[in-house]
Amino acid sequence: MSAAFLLGCIPLVVLVVLGADTATHVLVLVAIAYAILQTIAFSLFLYSAELYPTRLRALGTGCGSAWLRLGSSTGPLIVGLVVADYGVRYVFAIFAGVLVLGALVTYLFAIETKGKALEQLSP
Repeated sequence: MSAAFLLGCIPLVVLVVLGADTATHVLVLVAIAYAILQTIAFSLFLYSAELYPTRLRALGTGCGSAWLRLGSSTGPLIVGLVVADYGVRYVFAIFAGVLVLGALVTYLFAIETKGKALEQLSP
C-alpha cells in the first residue's frame, strides 16, 4: 500500500510543477492519481476486516468508514481555502503531502497479513 501512496503522489507533483495550467493537464493527471489511489480504497475494507476480531469487525470497519467521511467533508473546505489564498497548484501540493504522510504511516505501522490466518491477526 505504501507504494500506491507514493505512485499516486507522482501525478500530483507533476501538476504542482506544471502549475496546473490547463484543464487537460488537470483532468489527465488527476485521473491517473485517482486510478492508482483507488487500489488502496479497494484494499482497505478487506484489510480492516482482517485486523479486527470477529466480535469487533463491524465496529472497526464503521470507525474506518467514519474517518473516510470526515476526510471527504473537510477536503472541499481545505480546497476552497487554499485556492482562494494561494492558487490551484498548491491544492495538489497539499494532497501530495497527505499521500506522503499516508505512505509513511502505512510503512511504519501497517501489519503484514499475507499468509497469516485470521486467528493469528486478531485473536
